[in-house]
Amino acid sequence: MGYTAASLGIGLLIELDRQEKAKQAPPPTVEYLPPVEPIKTIEPPPFKFASREDEDLR
Repeated sequence: MGYTAASLGIGLLIELDRQEKAKQAPPPTVEYLPPVEPIKTIEPPPFKFASREDEDLR
């Protein structure tokens, strides 16, 4: 019976100590990042069909 009462008492003291430390701790700081600029995409040239006048690029 004594072991159970001591275990509960120590558990209670530990929890009260943890709550007291949580009250004293400063709030976490929040770091805001600058806004991200959208990535600029390069558009490919418009598609055109090959013709007989095109040179062979080999």
